Amino acid sequence: MGCGGTKPAPSHQNAPQDRGRMVEGGSVDVGMVIPEKGAAQIKPVEITVETLQKYLDLEKEIQLFEKRHVLDNYQLKSDQLEQLEKNLQALQDSRNLQAQNLHQLQAAIDRTNGKQSLKQFLFEKSQKGEPLNEDEEEYVDLLNRQEVIERQLESTIKQRDLLKEEIQALTIDGELLQKLYAQRDELLDSIFGGAYGSERENRLEKEYDFLQERKNHIDQAHFKWKQAQIMVKQACAQLGLAVQKWKELLEIPENDMEQRYYLAAETRNNLVAASQNLQGAHGFLPNIAFPYCAEDEVDTLNKVSQVCKVKEFWVTLALRFDIHHDDTKFL
Repeated sequence: MGCGGTKPAPSHQNAPQDRGRMVEGGSVDVGMVIPEKGAAQIKPVEITVETLQKYLDLEKEIQLFEKRHVLDNYQLKSDQLEQLEKNLQALQDSRNLQAQNLHQLQAAIDRTNGKQSLKQFLFEKSQKGEPLNEDEEEYVDLLNRQEVIERQLESTIKQRDLLKEEIQALTIDGELLQKLYAQRDELLDSIFGGAYGSERENRLEKEYDFLQERKNHIDQAHFKWKQAQIMVKQACAQLGLAVQKWKELLEIPENDMEQRYYLAAETRNNLVAASQNLQGAHGFLPNIAFPYCAEDEVDTLNKVSQVCKVKEFWVTLALRFDIHHDDTKFL
């Protein structure tokens, strides 16, 4: 059975039979089990030390898996993977649309600048200090958006691949846990014959199942909050680094175009990573209103990362790298 299932809910048919029976003198005979009246007559099974030890060993193994919340984590990470796949598809569609828009805009600009390549044309124009027209400004803006999307795609693909590895490991553990559940149920059935227990036992078992379900719900909520907390902390660190790099950029001489470009790119990349972590935190807590970094603020952050390029030198340096260094792909 795959890891997608959960521990089978106990049914009355599998409820344990009375753990012993009274004999003369008021003592309890735990060596034999007598099925409840009306239950199928199953051959009595002797309860030995070895049988009890086998049951205890199974319980210990099961508890080790349950403490790690294997099945809950599998479900949560599977849901997260499903959302990442949707995000990845949306990014790929956006990249294709951006590429199409770039192609159309480039064709329109090429008709005005003759045979000279567009990149060379824009490079020379920026070198002369000539302002870009509306189409050229839009072209540069699309180039920057395309690079942002590529960064987001790269980051999302890494997250997806990591999640797949984690889910694969959880799948193996989940299958082992399901086998342990089956072995435990089989052992209990062989001991108690699958007969009904006492009314008190059944009532206590129902209460236990109810409390266990509540505990699992609390554990799952705690896991989501913990994951969201980790992602928000990472986002805060990335935002802090972005601010630091931007401050460093302001101290770099304007003629040091290469260093300024790299600092601007590093600023943008940290903003993109912070945005993805904040969106991931929102995904873990969809019904929680964050006091800071709400969805509209994350949208604003995304816009900042798209315009974080410093046009005065971005065009010059990016085009220069693309024209003079074929092995360097910034565009």
